[in-house]
Order: sequence, then C-alpha cells, then structure tokens
Amino acid sequence: MAHLACLAYSSVLIQLPARGIQVKQTSTAQKVSFIIAIISYLAAIGCVVGVFYYESELGGDHPVVASFGAAVVFFIGVGIVLHVIGRVNLPNLSMKFSNEQQDRSDD
Repeated sequence: MAHLACLAYSSVLIQLPARGIQVKQTSTAQKVSFIIAIISYLAAIGCVVGVFYYESELGGDHPVVASFGAAVVFFIGVGIVLHVIGRVNLPNLSMKFSNEQQDRSDD
C-alpha cells in the first residue's frame, strides 16, 4: 500500500512542473553543446573498450593503455560540462539598447 502511495505522490510531482511554468527554448549553442556531450560520452565508452582490448594485448603497464585511461577521464569530464551547459535554463544575456543609449554612444 505504501508503494502505491509513493507512486501516486511521485506522479503528482512529475506533473507539477508542466503546469503554468514556461520552459525557455534552448539556444542553438546549447543544442550543439548537448550533442557534443553525447559524442563525448560515446568516445569515453570507445576508450573504455580500447583500455580493455589493449590491456589484454599489451599489458596494463603499457603507455597506450594509460593514454586510453586518461582519454576516458577527459571525455567524461567534457561530457559532464557540456551536458550541464546544454540543459541549464540560461537567461537572455543579449544586450538591448534603447535609441537614447545608442545616440549617446555615437558621440
């Protein structure tokens, strides 16, 4: 019974943000950042495969294995940062000037 109550409560929480809150559209740069984050995650997975393959072929002390291990850390870090940039709700940071301010800057 407690599980059903928890499930009902979580479904209410999931539906709450959709009501009355407008989600800002992400910019093109944010979409590109998110796509590159996904590519970075895939590259990290490929490097993990490379670590396991070359570890069995060359041994765990070989520089190639260490390089693939460092690449895993790098790609995961890049993926996390770009994922956050791609999904965060950024305010509009464009500079908007009124006609008065533009006239003053021309002097």
